[in-house]
This record gives sequence, C-alpha cells and structure tokens, in this order.
Amino acid sequence: MKIGVGKFLSTGLILTMTLALALTGCGNKATTNTTTTTTAVAPATTEKVAPKVDIDSPKDSSTITLLSARSAYMEVIANSLKDANSVKNINVNAKLVGWDQLIEQSSLALSSGGKSPYEAIAAYNRTLVEYSSKGWLLPLDDLVAKYKDKYELGDIPKELWDSVTYDGHIYGLPIAQNVEHFFYRKDILEKNNVKVPTTYEELIAACKALKGKDTAYPLGFVVGKPSGIFTEFNNALLANGGKWFDDNDKPLFNGAEGVNAAETLKELISFMPPTSLTSNNDAVMLAMQTGEIAMSLMWTGRAAAMEDPKVSKVMGKVAFAPALLGEAKSTPGTNFTQDMFVIPKKTAVDPDLIFQVLCNSISKENLKKNSDNGMVSRTSILEDKAVIAKHPNLKEANITIKAGAKSYPKKAYMGIVTTIVGNNLSNAMAGSSSIKEALDKAAKECTEEMKKQGYTK
Repeated sequence: MKIGVGKFLSTGLILTMTLALALTGCGNKATTNTTTTTTAVAPATTEKVAPKVDIDSPKDSSTITLLSARSAYMEVIANSLKDANSVKNINVNAKLVGWDQLIEQSSLALSSGGKSPYEAIAAYNRTLVEYSSKGWLLPLDDLVAKYKDKYELGDIPKELWDSVTYDGHIYGLPIAQNVEHFFYRKDILEKNNVKVPTTYEELIAACKALKGKDTAYPLGFVVGKPSGIFTEFNNALLANGGKWFDDNDKPLFNGAEGVNAAETLKELISFMPPTSLTSNNDAVMLAMQTGEIAMSLMWTGRAAAMEDPKVSKVMGKVAFAPALLGEAKSTPGTNFTQDMFVIPKKTAVDPDLIFQVLCNSISKENLKKNSDNGMVSRTSILEDKAVIAKHPNLKEANITIKAGAKSYPKKAYMGIVTTIVGNNLSNAMAGSSSIKEALDKAAKECTEEMKKQGYTK
C-alpha cells in the first residue's frame, strides 16, 4: 500500500437535482350584504417582469435550436435561452433528450455533410476533444474576445477556459462544472471514534473500523464497468502520482503507480456491497440515502439528495469532506468535469448571433437561478455569501479545483481507453486475472486500437 498520507483538499456540494416548480394562485372574492355594503377587493395580479436580454437584433429572422441532455440544470438554462425570443427576429428552441440520445444525435449532426440541424450543442470535456479534433466545431476565440466585457466573461475562471481549449483554440462556452468529493455519516463515525479519512490509506483504516457496525457496508463507490471503475481508478491513479500516457502516447497507467492504485481500489471494493461491480451513480446514492453504506465518493450533484424527505432516511446525518489524496502534494483524487455550449462549424445561422444568445443565457442573473441545481461557471456566484451559506461546499469545491483537480487527458482516444481499461479492470476485480495482468492487457489493447483508428502511428 503506497498511497501515502497527504494534505486533505476540498471539493464541493450540490450539482444536479430535480427542479421542483410550485405553482400557486390566490384571489379575493367580492362580498355583498343586504344591509351593508363592503367594497370589493380586486383580484390579486402578478405582473410579469420582462427578462433582461442584451442581444443585438438580427436583420433577418433567425432560428436557433439547442440540443442538450435533460436535467434540472439544463431546464433552467433552456428557459433562459428562450428569453431571447423577446428580441425581434429571434426564435430560440431547446431540444432536451436523454444522455445516450445527446451523444448519438450530436455525432450525427456534426459529422453530416450539410448544415447542422442544431445551432448550439451541449458538450462536456471528453466530447469537446472528440468533436474539435475532428474539425466539427467553430473556434470561439474571436467571439470570446469581442464579447468579454459585454457579457462579463472574465467572471468565468481561467480553469474553465483552459478546460474548453483544445489545440490552442477555445471551442466551448462554460456553463457548469463538477467534481467528486467525500460523503460520510457523521453520526456513525463519531459514535465509533473514527476520524474523517483524508487519504486512501486512512479510508481503508476507517472501513476496517466500521465493518459490521451500524450499516450493512462501510463503503460504496460507483465502480460499475466500464466508466465507473475507470473513473475511480483514474482518481486513485492521480492521487498516487501516476499518469495515463507519456508525451508520445505510450501508456503509463500499467506502471507501478497504476498497479498500486488498482490494488488499493480492489481492497476498498472488499468493503462495498457485493453488487458494486455493476453499480451506477443512482444505486450508490440510494445506498447512502437508505443507510446501507456509511461512506462514499460521489459527484457534487448527489449531495442535495441526502436531504430529500421523500427518499432519504439519513437527513441531517450526512456530512461532506474533500476528495482523498495520496502522497503529499499529489493531485486530488477526483475528476474535474465541465459542461459547455459548442457551436457547429457548419451552421446556417450567424455564429455571432448564436454566441450572443448563449452568453445571455449564462448571465450572472440567469446562473444565480441555477445555483441550487449545480456548480455554476461564474466565480461571482460561487463566492456569493448567500449561495455559500446555503451550499457551503461550493467554496470547498472551488478551492479544490484551483488546487489542481484534473480532467481526463485531452486526447481524442480517451473514449477508447475508458472502455478497454474499464472492462479489463472490472474482470480483474472479479478475480479473473491479476491487477498487473489486466493493466498490461489493457495497455496493449489501447495501443493497438489507438493505432487502428488513426489516433497514433
């Protein structure tokens, strides 16, 4: 076990939760009496406030359609986008679909020979690299510079601009971000005199101390294949000082750091429910909500669910802590992801107009409406005292990101790597091979497939 004790860094609280819309109405009826007369009270009225829209009106009628996955966060963004319909000659629509449909329809729309049926598409860090590397996206450098002051784009931190930059060009407009962090039952840890883990080594010790006490299982991670186990291996690999590839795209993840990280993960899995190797985010969240597990590493967006009175049996008992570290000064053991808007290179609508509509939807006013649903992309909101008071871990999440939380390597072949490494590691965790054999096999298969698909020579 070589993942050593390290400094405990912070990640945050609250990303995607279901948006509840409460529709209420009231009114007062006029009353009369045969002997006395009372003055009728006028029905209550609600004056609709026009949305703030700062977009130049185009000369010709222009329709802008966004394609995105459906979520509470994107529901709010979609409504903000539609505010642009108040501008003459602008018609904005939002098509919200399932995650698989987004990936499928995005690829089809961007790879076709003609104009894209969508003027804007929601992407994340990995699809951004894939789409931009294939020449499907419009570089946004000039538009960002042109509208930096008008739409206060300097409020978006450098880390996010760096994340949407590929091969020297900006291809995305950041709309949200996310990191994983530590969840734990504070009542159970306090009862058993177990301190909150700050490293992987301390987490193993905590699992041993809590085994058979107060919950069915001490721990629960999302380690289903291929993406779940891949992500948790990535976190442990980075915390252990490891890297995925060298500068010449040669796999490094099967070296000593990778083997040690995977062995650590395998030991942790022994403290998890037996169904863990087929688990997903929803399953682990439910296990935490129902008290089946005492500790977990989950995305910020799952934190609010711990206080959902309709489902949670642990309200007021779950606390949050930073992501784990390995050796001192190593990279935080988490994954930094970003959501963004991209504009297809082949579009029939003026990109300048599309960009303005997108920027207006993520104004300070509009993103503040979304602070309950996700970790927004504007620093001013993340540092807002009222927002922090309601979601204190947002401050810690921002600290973690600035401390060096990393995304997956900006390589177009990472989709291939996810599947190959995830499947091989899952087999090893189930006992079909040793960790070293699985990682060596994965490295060989990745090298062959990357070359076969033209990513490397």
